[in-house]
Amino acid sequence: MQHETVIVLDFGGQYNQLIARRVRENNVYCEIYSYKTDLSVIKAKNPKGIIFTGGPNSVYLEDSPTIDPEIFSWGVPVLGICYGSQLMMHLLGGHVCRAPEREYGKTEVFVDNSSKMFTDVQPSTVCWMSHNDYIEQAAPGFKITAHTVNCPVAAAENEEKGLYAVQFHPEVLHTAEGKKMLHNFVYNVCGCTGDWKMDSFVENNVEALRKRIGSGKLVVITVISALLSGFVQHQFSGPWFGGLSGVVYALMGYVWLRGERDPQSGIYLQRGLILFSLVWLIAGWFDVFGMAIANGAHVAGLATGLAMAFVDTLHGRKRA
Repeated sequence: MQHETVIVLDFGGQYNQLIARRVRENNVYCEIYSYKTDLSVIKAKNPKGIIFTGGPNSVYLEDSPTIDPEIFSWGVPVLGICYGSQLMMHLLGGHVCRAPEREYGKTEVFVDNSSKMFTDVQPSTVCWMSHNDYIEQAAPGFKITAHTVNCPVAAAENEEKGLYAVQFHPEVLHTAEGKKMLHNFVYNVCGCTGDWKMDSFVENNVEALRKRIGSGKLVVITVISALLSGFVQHQFSGPWFGGLSGVVYALMGYVWLRGERDPQSGIYLQRGLILFSLVWLIAGWFDVFGMAIANGAHVAGLATGLAMAFVDTLHGRKRA
């Protein structure tokens, strides 16, 4: 079954996974892609909406992450958050510059709740700000729908084209009514009906991985990592062990490095998960938990997955 999908385009922000989680909490399927992903890949997903994440850069600098403005002409609603909002304004003719005063932390924001984004939101609400730059002037055709004492354009929209920009972070809990705002975007703006459930998330991701790299590749990774991790663990503890945790580490390593080196593949694993797996691996290696952990299998599996991803992406780059 093809579910309604909202795409999160990651511009280097720290909350990309949290944004996706908030969308999924509204029973709408969500996938994360790098901003470098070819637009044809995004368009082929037939998304109901697109969300630009925040990021640490300044949109007006030459080497900052950007995107083809063609995406705004698809008729698909787009929500820009923080850096994403500034990028939208910058590309569409607004003016973004260094703010006279940085905003960081909980900030009182005055919103126009006649906007679809702010339906049932209090006219004065607390939002989480974190920006050095700001939108000094909204792009032509945009209506300013929120402001603060120091930020003249805390939110703006072009309702006719389905383009929305918010300078604050609605995805974090510090934004008092942020969940409501994202719910409004998903349902009021994108027109989603909520045809997906969280309990199908793992099943969907396994199927997506199979489609993107092929069943054959999955079998190859599984067999090679199982044999190598089993052999290495045998050298450490002898034959009395079992399990496929080495294969799990191999798949995590493969998906993460493949996504980092080849964003257009659509394969992606959040950095937080790979970092957690490394911390767990190190903790196991030094026996922090006093448990019998197959450290050799984990290291061998991870190394196998990383090596296979490196080889696959190396060949792809050579062809390019």
